[in-house]
Amino acid sequence: MHRVKTRNRPTLPTAPAVPTPPLVVSEPEAARLVGLGIRTMQQLRADGAGPPFVKLTSRRIGYSMTGLQDWIASRSARSTSDATVRLIGGAA
Repeated sequence: MHRVKTRNRPTLPTAPAVPTPPLVVSEPEAARLVGLGIRTMQQLRADGAGPPFVKLTSRRIGYSMTGLQDWIASRSARSTSDATVRLIGGAA
């Protein structure tokens, strides 16, 4: 048997792995990401005014990253006259 000689080729440096964002985040993490309190997120969810949520188990919910981004985008305004958030029963 003959041995085949191989050349030692230098290896190219590899880029560090870029972490992929999670598909779903916990309620506390979602609240932190959008800048609201956990209780505010719970109230918005109960009122049907918050971002869409995912029922992970019978006792645990989460929020999809795309759902949070879409919800924030839907609430964006360019001026105060464009803002649609109003106090219920309060002055507009």
